[in-house]
Amino acid sequence: MGLRSHTGFLHRGTWPQILRHLGSFGIRMREVMHPSHLCSAACVLSIPPDMEGLFSLIQQKTELPVTENVQTIPPPYVVRTILVYSRPPCQPQFSLTEPMKKMFQCPYFFFDVVYIHNGTDEKEEEMSWKDMFAFMGSLDTKGTSYKYEVALAGPALELHNCMAKLLAHPLQRPCQSHASYSLLEEEEEATEVEATV
Repeated sequence: MGLRSHTGFLHRGTWPQILRHLGSFGIRMREVMHPSHLCSAACVLSIPPDMEGLFSLIQQKTELPVTENVQTIPPPYVVRTILVYSRPPCQPQFSLTEPMKKMFQCPYFFFDVVYIHNGTDEKEEEMSWKDMFAFMGSLDTKGTSYKYEVALAGPALELHNCMAKLLAHPLQRPCQSHASYSLLEEEEEATEVEATV
């Protein structure tokens, strides 16, 4: 099983605050894996981050799948956004427009978040990392997206574990609150667990 030929990637670098659509996956895998060539991109993002621009670009580059019966007919594809956010906890520039509401309510649009924070709340910051994480989580009204927070001061294993939890296809994973990632040692424990990924 491979990626569709029109799978797209959006890369946002931290060096000159850039946001750029990389295009299709296909033969340009090196550009996705090693995006250092993006340093000269012209699209500069502001501080605080312009989340509205991010979602506007996603809307321009994608088309949401439509099926006649959401319960029984699988979609031809899903639209999945994984936002890895590592910024000071400042409120992003964001107003939820009608097209964005439609995108977030589509059963085949998934917005997963990995929020990397410093682990401490500074007094001079206008909002804490916990508030920022709650804001990111509030964007998903369906409850189908996964949200993780990782402290920079913590072990790198935590970030790796969060990324591994995002490997499952969004339509084949349970709600995050029902997911279990522990290895079962005894078979009788397996009957008590609701969903094991």
